[in-house]
Amino acid sequence: MIASLITYMIIGSLIYRVIDHEIGKKSWARSFIWVFQLLATIGWGDSQAGNTQSQAFTVIYIIIGIPMLFSVYANLGRLVTHFCCQYWPIIISKIFGKHYNNGNFWFWRLPSRYRQLA
Repeated sequence: MIASLITYMIIGSLIYRVIDHEIGKKSWARSFIWVFQLLATIGWGDSQAGNTQSQAFTVIYIIIGIPMLFSVYANLGRLVTHFCCQYWPIIISKIFGKHYNNGNFWFWRLPSRYRQLA
């Protein structure tokens, strides 16, 4: 999914460089950053679609691209959550010398007064 998003952004950057002369004057990296700004809905305001063709293309481009980018964000969030829930207790138990025992996370072995802080 990440590879398809990066490909989509590269193609979009190249198309913008062709149809919009304002964006075409800038470096390729700046046009790629501008495409990321569009899809991430950041809107720093340093660039904008300069003509009617690029404005029309922007509407179509973001209708497809925004859900694609946010699905990548969701997948990355699942990956981080999986790591934190699955492997983090093991790592912590190795660091502090506690034994990891079949899903009994280190959190539950803490005294109750410390569980409120965790």
